[in-house]
Amino acid sequence: MNECDSDCAQVEILPVEYAGKILADRSIDRVRKIYDVIFPMTIVAGVGLLVWSAISNREGMDDADTSKSIFTTILFSLGICIFVILLTTRFLVGTRNRWLCRVARIEVNRRPDKIVNPEAPGVRFVEVVPKSNWNDKTLLENATDVGFLAVDQQKRWLFFEGDNERYRIPAQAIVKCEQDFYTRLIQDPYSKGPHNKIIYYHFVVVTMKVSENMTVEVPFRIRKTVSLWSDKKARDDNYEFLREINLLKTSIKPPVNG
Repeated sequence: MNECDSDCAQVEILPVEYAGKILADRSIDRVRKIYDVIFPMTIVAGVGLLVWSAISNREGMDDADTSKSIFTTILFSLGICIFVILLTTRFLVGTRNRWLCRVARIEVNRRPDKIVNPEAPGVRFVEVVPKSNWNDKTLLENATDVGFLAVDQQKRWLFFEGDNERYRIPAQAIVKCEQDFYTRLIQDPYSKGPHNKIIYYHFVVVTMKVSENMTVEVPFRIRKTVSLWSDKKARDDNYEFLREINLLKTSIKPPVNG
């Protein structure tokens, strides 16, 4: 049977040599070390040098000590250099999810039989988070898979190349596609008192037929950092994602009866 004639989605478990490389502990630990350890320690070091230089400068002015003035200049210059290096590195590395996307792109491009080209226009970096994980706050990483998803309007297929699985989903296999979300409370940085704001994590939930008698629900979300400043942008991007899949579903041509 030709896969283009199939009415059911095809779910393939990736071979061991390619599976589990993106969300592996090594990849996640590397990201956490950079953002949770190295960057904060660098900021503390830079601030410490600038404070030290300010104290030395005041002491040097009181004592009229030239050597202290030179030492102060060195401390101040080192502090500024640290912040310049930090900002440059932060700009090149990007956000946590940009880093993870870079890791994912390298891993997927290693696969000789990949069904999605991460470099192709319109391809999205997405995560799969089962609804059972939405409200589990004990999980440091609630996604069970991440990868690249392509909506092929011409062939009317949805392709997903993940860390653990790959999906080939014909439009005929999409039973339902709708938007859903879960929320998190975060501290509002603009509030003077203890005031929380709600952050929404929007998903495109695709219910697909995998056999004549079985359907599977897969919640996809564009993998982006969500904050008070990017909440609306993330929602709009996810809605456009939803619209494209529904357009794929409704663009099925009716069969021609001979």
